[in-house]
Amino acid sequence: MAELRDRVRGGWAGQMIGVSYGAPTEFRFNEVLIPMDRLPKWTPEKITNALNQDDPYVDMTFAKVLDDKGLDATTADFAAMFRNAQYALCTRTWRRAGI
Repeated sequence: MAELRDRVRGGWAGQMIGVSYGAPTEFRFNEVLIPMDRLPKWTPEKITNALNQDDPYVDMTFAKVLDDKGLDATTADFAAMFRNAQYALCTRTWRRAGI
């Protein structure tokens, strides 16, 4: 169990770091590698940006449904959880912006 917890924590840390690091380039380099000179400079302070991203919240929503309903959760279970979510999803932001 200790090893599993360590791996889960590492996975969440990786998700938060990846979301924070990638946010400035998201949707700007579709289907091409980002040129090395355009990569954002990483600083540990950027991790605070992860709390403003929808990626971790989406994963937490999936996990909550699985915790509540188990592996027999239906698409309706997931849809209800997202419909009632109190956090901003990227698609909601896009709709408000007319994208």
